[in-house]
Amino acid sequence: MNDGRKGGLAILSMLSCAVQPPFPPPPIPDCDVGIEYLGQNRCLEARERFGLALEYGEGQPCAHNGLGLIAMSCENDLDRAAQFFKDAIAYDPNYAPAHNNLGASFLKRHPPRYEPACEEFRAALEIDPEFLDARENLGLCLMRQGILEGTFKRNERQAELFGQAQSQLVRLLEREPTNANARHYLGLMALVESRYEEAESQLARCLELDPINSGCSYNLGTLYLSTGRCERAIESFVGALRPGTESEVAIEARGGLQAAYEQCAKKDGALEVFLARIKSQSGNPVSHFDLANIYKDKGILERAKAEWTAAVVLDPTFCPPYFELAMRAHDELDTQSTIQECASFIRCSNEHRAEPPEKVERCRDLLDTIRER
Repeated sequence: MNDGRKGGLAILSMLSCAVQPPFPPPPIPDCDVGIEYLGQNRCLEARERFGLALEYGEGQPCAHNGLGLIAMSCENDLDRAAQFFKDAIAYDPNYAPAHNNLGASFLKRHPPRYEPACEEFRAALEIDPEFLDARENLGLCLMRQGILEGTFKRNERQAELFGQAQSQLVRLLEREPTNANARHYLGLMALVESRYEEAESQLARCLELDPINSGCSYNLGTLYLSTGRCERAIESFVGALRPGTESEVAIEARGGLQAAYEQCAKKDGALEVFLARIKSQSGNPVSHFDLANIYKDKGILERAKAEWTAAVVLDPTFCPPYFELAMRAHDELDTQSTIQECASFIRCSNEHRAEPPEKVERCRDLLDTIRER
């Protein structure tokens, strides 16, 4: 989703509302079991349990809240979900989880309803200042509202909203230092404001805490591209592809990859023609593999490694990159990666029977040598 624009590239902010189950634990056992089922994505069983909870009486906020979670998470029916959360609040105005989840339902709409969403998150925090999910959601809500305010031009309103969001996220990190989303949102706001050093620090910390966070990878790639570091941008955009090549982030990341390749081509004229081919075929793993081998021949090994990785991300059944990654890991004395990439290469070769036997034997010999140490 494009929350802002910088240099023609989308700056991506993932909507990742923290949806909170009933807290404190409800007195009705069926609510507890329903939440357990919902956590396992067993929506039908969860619905049955929340229905049983209502047999104790209509005034069970945990049951209405649970049914709202089913409508929102399992059925994507935001109107119905909101009504269930409102019913829970009507029975108990101090039931913080229902306020938080009602806010999440407003934030998930298209377009999002920022004002009522932020109001509900604030209401949850007034009831329970230690409600960390609500604090994270309030930070997200204020940040996204600020990004929207400054879509065409930075202004005082954006600065005000960013300041409020930063305050909530800093308080969240004081209580939960390992919260990767808080680092992501702080980094994104710094990126929007061109505070690149702080943005890089926050986004890198996000990936330390959550290495497969595609939003952090994408935004870090955007930062590298904005500061002329095309090789690092390529690496980060490839990381953003890992969760799935058809995800919303991956679609944005492919556009970022094209821009990064163009920037690198200007630095290395000899590769310009080949990079143009990559740009037009960014989803073709063979093109990435071929480019990696050119980089390898030129001694640009980090770029080669990034392209081999891109090839296997795009097509895990394409075997040759696994072998090259294994050999590169072996040269770097990275035993764990050597084992992992050789095992992937052997498995891929056994399934598809398309690789030269001598390469398979080379990997087997390497694994045997490592085991004998």
